[in-house]
Amino acid sequence: EVNVRYLVEGEVRAAADDISVTVHLTDTVLAQQTGSEVLRMTRAQTASEHDLLIARLTSATRRMFWNAEGRRIAAEPLTATDARSLVDRADAVFTGEDLATTRAARKLYTEAINKDPGLTSAWLGRSRTYSDEHWSNFSEGRNPRLLRDQDRDTLRALALDSLDARAWQARANALSNQWQYDAAFEANDRARALDPTRFNLVLQRALLFILIGHAAEALETIEMRNAMVG
Repeated sequence: EVNVRYLVEGEVRAAADDISVTVHLTDTVLAQQTGSEVLRMTRAQTASEHDLLIARLTSATRRMFWNAEGRRIAAEPLTATDARSLVDRADAVFTGEDLATTRAARKLYTEAINKDPGLTSAWLGRSRTYSDEHWSNFSEGRNPRLLRDQDRDTLRALALDSLDARAWQARANALSNQWQYDAAFEANDRARALDPTRFNLVLQRALLFILIGHAAEALETIEMRNAMVG
């Protein structure tokens, strides 16, 4: 009736000093539950770490949603040619395991951009393919063209939506690949401020510390991320 594909439901249970929160994701078209996750905290933690609990629930729900969408896309025939569907197919193809699939995904992202130049996710997806090839194509070494293309696509994504944390994350990656580490840290700061529920942004920050040779700060950041995830 409300024209939604997925429904998120939750329940809270208390036992002594512990509280558990269970979140379920249901595919309304298939009429079946596609994922669930249980988060546990003490009563004291739910009061002192309320924002962290919300961040964990958001992160868990996002992960279940993307897993469900990945299965849905993989099961559908390759007939849709609209920009959004092309990006979904590219996301499914892009595993980062070999150059062939990376370039196949790039072709789909490019088709999506040609159909809808205002689709931020297409620019972000294509930018990731340039970064992946930069790191995995050992036969060519450092390729300035790939870095220029990645730089261009991340700037375009930010121009389209400067409030998208994923765009700032992609920008941080592009700047890091160009050895512009101060600017990369700033972009990562923007991304984390926009969406504190994306715990992988903390790992990106740890990687930046590793790249500049600050091992202690990297380990501290990883420990902080692990504490956030719980």
